[in-house]
Amino acid sequence: MFKENLDDMPKQISLIIAADEPALFFSSIDAAERYLEPIDVENGVYTAAYGPDGSAYRIGVKDGRVTIAPDPGQPPQPDTLKALLLTFLAAVGSPARQNEDLPALLERCAAHLGA
Repeated sequence: MFKENLDDMPKQISLIIAADEPALFFSSIDAAERYLEPIDVENGVYTAAYGPDGSAYRIGVKDGRVTIAPDPGQPPQPDTLKALLLTFLAAVGSPARQNEDLPALLERCAAHLGA
């Protein structure tokens, strides 16, 4: 995964993609659209996308390019996002406590921010 050279700046997650990793973290929608492969989107590798508050995003392909946009037809899913973050942290050997709130989990995941 490519990384922006922003080591001195605080890392902030703007988009979380559910995948087989089990999650990918991005600093912007644009960064995610550049990183994700259209063929993987078409094959269903990325099952969901969320903003840091659990807001839902659509992932698609248009004219051979990945597109990501808010999905206003879906309600925010903070509990689903929290479950994804708990699974991710356990997978990377840093299990979290069930009672950790979403902002705390996102802060822990920021170390894995890709772009």
